[in-house]
Amino acid sequence: MRRIRAADFEPPLHDGSITDGRARQPAGPPRLRLDNTAFRIRQTRAMLLPLCVEVLGAIDRVVILDEYGASALGQRDIALRQRIDSILSDVSPTDKIERVRPILRHLYRKHAEMVIYRLFEASRLFHALITRPIFLLKSDLEDLDEEDFELCIADEQFVWSIDEEQLDEWQRLLSRCRQDLEAASAMLLGEAASVGGV
Repeated sequence: MRRIRAADFEPPLHDGSITDGRARQPAGPPRLRLDNTAFRIRQTRAMLLPLCVEVLGAIDRVVILDEYGASALGQRDIALRQRIDSILSDVSPTDKIERVRPILRHLYRKHAEMVIYRLFEASRLFHALITRPIFLLKSDLEDLDEEDFELCIADEQFVWSIDEEQLDEWQRLLSRCRQDLEAASAMLLGEAASVGGV
């Protein structure tokens, strides 16, 4: 579940840390199975990061198809492929979305803004997963009952509880982004074929 991050919320600096969101840590060692927490953190990243990378690769494919055509996707022209790879490797996910935005507006017209919104949400998730700690949130640090902890991740605006429902939502988001981009690639290939066939 996503909720607005409070202005005074301070997420911890390390994975697996315990906090109440106000930079307070528990006084004594928690009665918590920290190995289980570490496993859940690794499992969350292992599940979502490959999907995020697939979305970024699909963005690159749309940009390559639009700028260089289908022949640039093959391995025949190695110098061109290396030039494209060097250009795209230095571009942030947000800049990649900005670069693909006009292409998507052309291809999707009415639905383009929803596709772009989903891409920005995927980029936000990717950025949080690679730069932010996943931590345990507890509203009352005096009572360290294990059931009351939430596994969370936060960015500058939001705090997400990482539960099965949230993981399913993120997987659906990333899958939909990939499908949108694959459809855009297919449309670009179709346009190239129709232009080449005329």
